[in-house]
Amino acid sequence: MKNSRQRNLILETIKNNPIHPTAKEVYSQVRRVCPNISLGTVYRNLNYLSETGFIKHISVSDGCDRYDGRLDRHFHLICKCCGRVTDVEAEKDTGIEKSAETLTGYIVDDMDIVMRGVCPDCQKNGF
Repeated sequence: MKNSRQRNLILETIKNNPIHPTAKEVYSQVRRVCPNISLGTVYRNLNYLSETGFIKHISVSDGCDRYDGRLDRHFHLICKCCGRVTDVEAEKDTGIEKSAETLTGYIVDDMDIVMRGVCPDCQKNGF
């Protein structure tokens, strides 16, 4: 795929959006600037951008997948009630890599950690 105005707009939308938007949220925001864009185009570009390492794809098993423009090392915490995705700053050396390498013989060069729990707002609302 060649570089395009639409792809650049999608990339900038994700990089400037700290809420880890879904594909439909990206589509809604991009349509304000580019009203003729299709949802299919957004999905194709999101797949391309995540496969080529320009963005991170966050798989959410019980909801809509999310996208993240932050490429530095950090983890994600997902609320089981409202689906909010929160960044968690990662220690430089968590020890998880060494433990995994010792147990499996793999050499770990990358990792994505997604934790699940209940956010403070949902806790206040009795969830």
